[in-house]
Amino acid sequence: MYVGTLATTTSRVKGDGNGYYAYLPSVLLDHDTSFRTLVAARFPDPSTLGPAGLTRQPSGAYLEKYSYGAALIAAPLFAVGHLAARVSGREADGYTSTEEFFAGLGALAAGMIGLLALRSFLGRRFRSEAVTVTLVAMTLGTGLLHWMVYDPLYSHAYSFGAVAVLALAMTRFREDPSSWSRAIALGLAAGIVILLRIPNVVLVGGLALLGVDSRAALVRRIAACRAHAGRIAAAGACAVAPLIPQEVIWGRATGHWLASPYVGEGFNWTHPQLAALYSWRPHGLLPYAPVLALAVIGLPILWRRHRDWAWAAVAAIVLDTYLICAWHQWDLGVAFGQRGFVDLVPILAVPFAALVSAVWPTRWRRPVIGAVALLTATTVLGMLAYWQGRLPHDGASPRDYVTVMFGGSLPGPSNAF
Repeated sequence: MYVGTLATTTSRVKGDGNGYYAYLPSVLLDHDTSFRTLVAARFPDPSTLGPAGLTRQPSGAYLEKYSYGAALIAAPLFAVGHLAARVSGREADGYTSTEEFFAGLGALAAGMIGLLALRSFLGRRFRSEAVTVTLVAMTLGTGLLHWMVYDPLYSHAYSFGAVAVLALAMTRFREDPSSWSRAIALGLAAGIVILLRIPNVVLVGGLALLGVDSRAALVRRIAACRAHAGRIAAAGACAVAPLIPQEVIWGRATGHWLASPYVGEGFNWTHPQLAALYSWRPHGLLPYAPVLALAVIGLPILWRRHRDWAWAAVAAIVLDTYLICAWHQWDLGVAFGQRGFVDLVPILAVPFAALVSAVWPTRWRRPVIGAVALLTATTVLGMLAYWQGRLPHDGASPRDYVTVMFGGSLPGPSNAF
């Protein structure tokens, strides 16, 4: 089990983290993008390849369905961990607890950077007190903390950080569209968001609407893009650049360019499962992150007071929710809550902050802050129960959830890895 800086036990790569992490030892240590060396050393039993996202191809190479984005960000810390393991005299094969621990710190760093970026982004519109409340609620009340410190080898903390940085970069470029450096930063942020999780391209599209509140504003935005075509082109090139190595890796493995790495998996476009929003078991969003209900309540306020941000928020939330609900496994497997929405948290924070900022000078402040505290505490207690192995990986009924929240245990095997 990995608990990052809260750790009291030895870390271990697990679940989807196997796939995201595999790039680090395979590419950095084995210098092998085919994953043959890694499979021979770590996965001699073919039945163990599934959790790592690896499938053997006719070429003899292995297709890794997960992207290298998380590994790219974690690479410097992994290198420190590898050096520390070697200095200590251990056989540093990429999977020592030291190497895993340092690599996992990348998620903590990405989450913290994302929170700082989100603070700067939200601070442009909302009062500082509301921003502070929003950051605390988004960290503790959405499952974000879980992916920063307990399961840091998944992509979600990285995606949260990248989306928050993208929102800030988009705003900064709008403030000075003549800046080449801001255009480059915007492009790189967009590219990293897509690289981390390809479906998050809809978040890039949604955030592109920041500042648009009408058809006339959209026409002006298009005209501004034409006026700064060179910088827009530079941003586009920087967005594509991080994706090219990934396509080369996948193309070499499959022998086909633009091939989908998710073989046998896909979207049920005509039957999205809204249970992803409300289900207790399997785990949906709101039962395990109920504070986000306040973000929904904040949408009308955002629409009335900050419509030029509302279009972007609504577009991103609706499109991403549709993708998550349409995925063939809408609960995304083992997790605390519906983990796909963690990537969306920086955008959900916008209507949430709009609500808190609107009520702050009114008599509604105390009731709303009380609700935020209560709903956030509910998530924290459930998260602790999950970490202790008392909350089932696929969720629990409302009654069972209350039981484990207050220290009880359910019959059956422990969840501990």
